[in-house]
Amino acid sequence: MDNFINEYYFTEETQIKKTKAKKRQLVLLNTGCSIESHFIKITKRFNGKYTKIPTFTIDKSGKIYQHYDPLQYTQLIDNEDLSKQSIIIALENLGWLNYDEKTSQYEDWMGVPYRFDVVERAWRSKKYWASYTNEQYLALTELINYLCIEYSIDKNFVGSNIIINRANKINGILTRSNFSKNHYDLTPAFDFEKLIELINNWYEHSKRIRPN
Repeated sequence: MDNFINEYYFTEETQIKKTKAKKRQLVLLNTGCSIESHFIKITKRFNGKYTKIPTFTIDKSGKIYQHYDPLQYTQLIDNEDLSKQSIIIALENLGWLNYDEKTSQYEDWMGVPYRFDVVERAWRSKKYWASYTNEQYLALTELINYLCIEYSIDKNFVGSNIIINRANKINGILTRSNFSKNHYDLTPAFDFEKLIELINNWYEHSKRIRPN
C-alpha cells in the first residue's frame, strides 16, 4: 500500500521498540476520543515521550495514518510478549456514551455532546455506543488485507464478546476487549459481518483482476 499518511510517525527508541518476533496478530481498538485529541495525546503527552501508540490509526473519513514500522512495537498493550507479536490498529471512535435525560442528548465520557449515529445495545454495563463510519470499514478492509498478506497473519476473527486467556497463542485478528472485561473496544457498534463481507468481496475481486 502506498496511501499511508505519515504526518505522525515516531522513531524515538524511548517510545518505539524493535523486535525480531514474528507478527501473529492484528489488534483492533478505539482511540476513545476525536482524531484531533488522539494526535495531541500521542505527540504531546508526557512531554512528547508517550509510549502507548498504535501502529496505525484510521480516522472517520477513512484516512490511514502509519505511526511506525509494523515490525516494531510500543507499550499500548500491557503484555509485552503480546505487544511484540501484534500490529495495532486504532479506529477513531468515542466508544461508550451516556444519555442525559434532562437534555435528551448523548454525551461522551467527558460530558461532551455527541450528535452522530448511536447504537443501542446492553454490553458490559454500558448501553449506548458511538458508530463507526463506512469509510472506516473500507479503509480497514484494505489495511487488513495488506497486513495479513505482508506478515502472514490469518484472517481469523475472534470478535468482541470473548475473553481469550492465552491470546498470545492466536494467529488472527483480535480486539482489545478480548484481553479483559474492563475493555470496551471494539464495541457492539462494530459490524464484524460487514467487515468480513467486504474482505471476501475484495479477495474475489482481486482474483478476477489478477493476471494469469
